[in-house]
Amino acid sequence: MRTHLPPPSLAAILLLACGRTGTARLSHPDASQDQVLDGTGDLAADNLDGSRNCGVVWSSSSWPVIELVVDTSASMQGAVTGTGQSSWELTRDALKRVISRLTPASPAIGLTLFPNQGDCVRAPIVVPAAPISEQTQAQLMAALDSVAFPAGARPTPAALALAQADATGKVLANGLVLWPEWLVLLTAGAPDLPPACGAVGDPIVALRDQAKAAWEAMAPTCVFALPGAGPARPALIDVAKTGANVTPDAGPLSYCFDDCDQGASAASILETGLECFLAGGIPDGSECVGGTGDLRRGCVVPLPSPLFPDADLDNVTVVITSGAAPSRVVPRVDCSSAAADGWDLGSARKLVTFCGNSCSDFLGSWSYSITFGCQGG
Repeated sequence: MRTHLPPPSLAAILLLACGRTGTARLSHPDASQDQVLDGTGDLAADNLDGSRNCGVVWSSSSWPVIELVVDTSASMQGAVTGTGQSSWELTRDALKRVISRLTPASPAIGLTLFPNQGDCVRAPIVVPAAPISEQTQAQLMAALDSVAFPAGARPTPAALALAQADATGKVLANGLVLWPEWLVLLTAGAPDLPPACGAVGDPIVALRDQAKAAWEAMAPTCVFALPGAGPARPALIDVAKTGANVTPDAGPLSYCFDDCDQGASAASILETGLECFLAGGIPDGSECVGGTGDLRRGCVVPLPSPLFPDADLDNVTVVITSGAAPSRVVPRVDCSSAAADGWDLGSARKLVTFCGNSCSDFLGSWSYSITFGCQGG
């Protein structure tokens, strides 16, 4: 596995198919976290065995969202050599094949097509972010089939802003909070900002600024360069670097740029990259290896200081839920052992550290909690 970890960070790298990628982020933003500090014991809960909980040090209930931001501008009608398809047809069909294979355990998906009103982006999200079901799959397919050309300009910054807003902070009926894991921009060229849409300034600067704003809101941007994007490749790489919060001279393993304009089979490369990416894997050539797990965040949760009054560090319950799987209690182990599988407080007792398969489960978790019992209770 080819990775590069910038120390000292909880972040890490994601390597995508058609090109070399990577980004770093914390997975659960403050907006989706609950911290319960029970200083009086009034909020402490009684367990079935008679013990008491002093509080939850960290609880998250967030559902990851992949926002697809897809170019439908006039240039997407250009033919892709040797395929008998336009760039749009190739992209649409690859997206449909990937979407058809998603399951309710997959990340939620939102779809923005741009432009979606003349040369501008003024309409609502085409398909709002929602967990995968037969209904949402049908909506995504219908939206992709509904694209009608010609559409002229490429107002990419506005589309990215719209997608970020769609994925952020929605609360589902079951209490899970949608939060963007990625904004995935699929485009065949550099942005332009038509004056008719009220836009001013340099469009690539505007797109970089929007990618930076998304990163600061904890929504990293991945860029797929579609067939025909060749001349815009340097500008799109700059956007990918900004969307990963790295310096302009950063190496290719520190940001997320997936070049589907350079391979012999653009359709196969695009489909493989999208499917592996959406499934949480790491494409490596024609293979999908591993999972983004340890690449999305470190396997540690720092404890607040000071901790709850009367918190019992020898009586801690850790529960994680991944995808559609049932919640499970993670065992406490000594993570210094190479074969250990569970969690450990370590000698400093300031971090909950996951190891073994429990690290992978934690990294892919959609909700988790760390609950401390009370001393003497």
